[in-house]
Amino acid sequence: MASEDYLPLFWKARREHLGNIQRVSEEIKELYREAAADLAARAAASREGSLSERWASEYARSLEQRVKELEAGLYDVTLQGLKRSAELPASAMGQWWEMVGGQSFRDAFAATPDSVLAGLLDGSFYRDRKGLSERIWRVAQGFEKEIGYIVQRGIAEKKSVAELAADLEQYVKPPAKRDFDWGKVYPSLSGKKVDFNAQRLARTSINHAYFLDNVKVCTENPFVEAMHWDLSNAHEERQVIPFGPDECDEYAEHDEGLGLGNFKPEEIPVPHPQCLCVQWAVIPDSLEDIGARIGAWASGEPDELLDEWYDKYGSRNPNGDAKEILREGLKYQGDGGIIKTERNMAQGYRKSCFIPLSNEDKLHLMNEIKAIGAEPKVFIFRDNHGSSYDDTFDVVFLSSNIFPSTDDSEHPRDRMSERAAIAHEYYGHRANRGTAVNKGAWNDEFRASYMAAKNCPNLSDEDRRYLVMDALERAKEAGVSIHYNDFIRGVLYG
Repeated sequence: MASEDYLPLFWKARREHLGNIQRVSEEIKELYREAAADLAARAAASREGSLSERWASEYARSLEQRVKELEAGLYDVTLQGLKRSAELPASAMGQWWEMVGGQSFRDAFAATPDSVLAGLLDGSFYRDRKGLSERIWRVAQGFEKEIGYIVQRGIAEKKSVAELAADLEQYVKPPAKRDFDWGKVYPSLSGKKVDFNAQRLARTSINHAYFLDNVKVCTENPFVEAMHWDLSNAHEERQVIPFGPDECDEYAEHDEGLGLGNFKPEEIPVPHPQCLCVQWAVIPDSLEDIGARIGAWASGEPDELLDEWYDKYGSRNPNGDAKEILREGLKYQGDGGIIKTERNMAQGYRKSCFIPLSNEDKLHLMNEIKAIGAEPKVFIFRDNHGSSYDDTFDVVFLSSNIFPSTDDSEHPRDRMSERAAIAHEYYGHRANRGTAVNKGAWNDEFRASYMAAKNCPNLSDEDRRYLVMDALERAKEAGVSIHYNDFIRGVLYG
């Protein structure tokens, strides 16, 4: 099942989503701390010693201004959090498409440009039709009322301005950390967290953004059969034991013939506020079968499923016509169906990845891996896909296109041996994993070939030269001039 290849990417995106929620939570806490500190400082700056209705009226103007600033800050922090989480499911599915067939597959099956955020921002996603700005305005108004309450209670208690300033600073602390007498003076706020409503709103909205994008990319993937409802690990402790089962238990037991807990992507229920359950794609076909099926369809064979997908989504692809993208990425010839890939990896126009690796091929490649001092455990054999290094899993995938061209090409990328191509992935890409250079960019590929030529042991002079020439070709293709250093000159000219 391709789900097995997808789930590590999904869980990585899920962790990033939860980290994003935590980041927004800390930013909201800081906004409230700053607002309360500012209001306390404005109160402390007053020349009056005791509180009065006249002073409260003047202070209300400062409060109104500061609440507007808080409202703007909450909106920006929450909106940025929505945007970050809304990108994660599409990114995970994009990486999965790369595993299926490379960058051209990722580009061809990119999600349509319809934004999942629109319904959250304008309120059309919600029954009450209230958008994000109106919801945050209500939260900010609540804060203004609470500060007003503190001021009025301070007047009733005949507090000084300095004492009010200290009480405002107390208010932003968690209830358990406030002074004991604070709750007696302000009973309506004694157990209230100052940022509770803002935190709840942000967390729910960000969860909705993540959920909607997840549903969108699953709906638009023709090979996703269903979405699975997976109960949170904390569900028993947080819900069932104290309160009994809820709708999440019903969803996890749902079965309409797609499997227990599985829904059609477009019919999966929206999680309730504060829900920690997860929903992931069920993809029953293997990567190899999916890649072969798309390859056949792109070459002209009829396929009802993909034709339907193309009519609905592929023709609206943000990167251009999906079929054209696939045809450019996978160029077919009439000599037995050999496919030439244009993906910017070491393979160039090399042996077709759709020719399965034989046992003899695999044994030979393992000997080549050992010959250059690479770790065999890093390498995985995989047919029907381009040979490449995957940063996410720290794996070098090898297929038949690790072998050089058989069509008399003179390009160094096509002529370098399988040992040199392995070195490109291992001593080039893997040795520089986690760096800021974008995957597939010309300088990423330049560096991979250059560093492989420089650092890989047991390469022939010819292969070292092909690697350097490939690096220079990468720069040339990008319109970049490279100064020949001593190493480059030595390799090329002796």
